[in-house]
Amino acid sequence: MNEKIKILLQDRTNKFILAALGISALFLIFVGTTSQATDKNPQEHEEAYSADTVIPKGFVLVPIEIQNIDSLAALIGSYGVIDLFTTPHPGQKSGLRVGRRLKLLRAPLNPQQFAVLVPENEASLILQASGPFLAVIQNPADHGQSEYYDHKARSEKVESVEYFKGGHK
Repeated sequence: MNEKIKILLQDRTNKFILAALGISALFLIFVGTTSQATDKNPQEHEEAYSADTVIPKGFVLVPIEIQNIDSLAALIGSYGVIDLFTTPHPGQKSGLRVGRRLKLLRAPLNPQQFAVLVPENEASLILQASGPFLAVIQNPADHGQSEYYDHKARSEKVESVEYFKGGHK
């Protein structure tokens, strides 16, 4: 039997085939061990993508409930820029705008959840508005500034109108 192996190994094509099989086996062993090593700690991998690691100083992420979530989730990736409106109440034609050009983040651990990135001092304006909200997608390439709307303060303002009698010269 040893003599048959020696005769097979003397042929160049057989040597090439055996070398290719050996290299392939080593490659498969290497790939198998590296994929097992990376799968051992999936929790460490998830923690690297935690949303709280991307919040800039002076900002907060405000989780929001979005009424048109299915449409929104189908149109944007992990990030987006939106205008945020309250849901219209019966008798209203449209909701009130809560924010303009807000940065939206999809939750990395639950892709159906979203949050908006706002300055810490403006978070209360969004939290005061009643959800669920409607989101309108904006073009992120337009570099406009985010705006936040305080509808309670606006409704409390009293505007005066002056009427002038007589003619002007």
